[in-house]
Amino acid sequence: MNPLLRLILIYSFCITTWCHGQELDSLESILPGQHGKERLATLHGLINLYHSHKDKKELKYAREASALADNIIHENNQLITQEDLYLKPLSDFYLGRAYFVRQQYEKASEYLNDIIPVLDLLNQEHGDSTILYLSIINENTTERSAVGSFIKKSFDNLELSEKVSGATGNMSLSTILKIARYHEENDRLGKAAEQYQRAVDLYRDKGDSDRVYFYLNHIASLHERAGNFDSAIDYYRQINTLQGIKDDSATTNRNSQRITQLQRIKKDIDNLDPTPVTRKPSADIATEFLPQDKLWKLAEQMEAQNDFKKSLQYFKEYMSLREEYEKKQQEKELVLIQQINYAENKEREIKLLQKEAELQNARLSESDAIIAQKDRFRNFLIIGSSLLAILVLALWAMYGLKQKSHNRLQEAYHNLDDTRKQLTVAEKKIRNLLGQQVSGAIADALITTDEDERIDKRFVCVMFLDIRDFTPLVEDKSPEEIIHLQNEVFGFMIDIIEEHNGVINQLLGDGFMATFGAPVSTGNDCDNAYLSSIAIINQLEERAVSGILPPMKVGIGLHAGDVVVGNVGNARRKQYSITGNPVITAARIEQLTKEFGAQLIISKEVYLHL
Repeated sequence: MNPLLRLILIYSFCITTWCHGQELDSLESILPGQHGKERLATLHGLINLYHSHKDKKELKYAREASALADNIIHENNQLITQEDLYLKPLSDFYLGRAYFVRQQYEKASEYLNDIIPVLDLLNQEHGDSTILYLSIINENTTERSAVGSFIKKSFDNLELSEKVSGATGNMSLSTILKIARYHEENDRLGKAAEQYQRAVDLYRDKGDSDRVYFYLNHIASLHERAGNFDSAIDYYRQINTLQGIKDDSATTNRNSQRITQLQRIKKDIDNLDPTPVTRKPSADIATEFLPQDKLWKLAEQMEAQNDFKKSLQYFKEYMSLREEYEKKQQEKELVLIQQINYAENKEREIKLLQKEAELQNARLSESDAIIAQKDRFRNFLIIGSSLLAILVLALWAMYGLKQKSHNRLQEAYHNLDDTRKQLTVAEKKIRNLLGQQVSGAIADALITTDEDERIDKRFVCVMFLDIRDFTPLVEDKSPEEIIHLQNEVFGFMIDIIEEHNGVINQLLGDGFMATFGAPVSTGNDCDNAYLSSIAIINQLEERAVSGILPPMKVGIGLHAGDVVVGNVGNARRKQYSITGNPVITAARIEQLTKEFGAQLIISKEVYLHL
């Protein structure tokens, strides 16, 4: 590749990535101040951006969007108009898609199936994708139920990812036909006809005239079922102009007769003259035994009462009886013609006997040809049997090779399984050792988070706690007694912090620093920090009264704000760190407890978030 062209491509990629990152930061920065439809629109934008990046945050925002749509899209919300109803199925589509690409098919099917009754609210792309995802889920579930090996499942996943990658692009013929059949099975005949027309266009581009003829006929029948007689007539006329059909007199005559019938039916329906009636026909009348004139009258009555569905039903039954009557009249005319031509038939019988003799001679000649054909067939059978025997031997040899390969794959799979078990045991040991040095939540974040994602900006509540007059309290004690006292004091405090979803970052000898909201936030981090502070003060007083601990006071400072959290250090030694002005401010607030003689002081930021 030309170095200059390569440089241009790299530059374009960097610019695109930077623009996406800027757009994500912009949307996420305005999200906290938004509500209702405005927030839902922003969530949809974030979902699509993270979907293009294949980021796990796509599922998080999709869940939030679906829950928000459930809360605001309902008939009692006066701020929601008819044009906003599509937001609910669109949110379910995004959540179903997020589960689908993560192969959580049961959950994906649950949300995608909810869209089907209101599929018309979505645009063509999302509607087709919904049907395609459900179809792939059904196929994939059926295929996987019959597969037992690790290797086969891997190939299934690879094939599925290829289907998903083309789900919303230019769909193949098989996909278009699958969507068309899905609409037809659910009685959405208009949409089915549209999809079949797309298939016809593709088949016409490929030059497959047989398929074009077949699906044009099917589209015409769909329009007949839907009562769109003008469209059906147009399609029959279009069929008669096809290359290869217009020269087929039988097919064109049949289509022309059908066009005439449809024109007559449409004309009869258009000419129905509704007249007012006072008596409603009995519902228990057996319409199949009514004469033609009563069916016609019932059709007029139903139309006069604006019950056009029943009117059309009676009219169709009237047409059926009329055709049956005409058929019987034709049969009577045939009988009469046969009686009139009886004498002529006698002469024809004589001629037929003469022709039968001629046919007998022809059959003898045909019999000789059949014998010769049997001889040729016997020779072909011998040759075919020989080829089949060779094929069986070749297949047997291939089976032997495949069996050896399967044995090697099975051995490799067992080795892989043993390795997986050893890794699981090693992971448990690492978690136990790491959990003894840092908080459990931090340990999980360090293990499960990617290296590039361990630096993040978060809103947290920071706590600094200091035990008052700790040095005079322990100056006459031995080192063992000091450690024992520290364990007694810090032990219950650490439990309280973790019960309120907090994390101990540092133990400072006669105090500690804790954070609420990193690495995991519960959404009410300031509440948790405040409640844990009250619980520590109360527990300390109760333990002093009961004699478990000597009387002592603490100073606690709480402050909240945005900090930088992550794994800080070099390649050999790193520490999960909390950095930012809120940490320094929380430490200074804790020092103010000495000046004011208080055990707990919280900042305005914490107070506003309670």
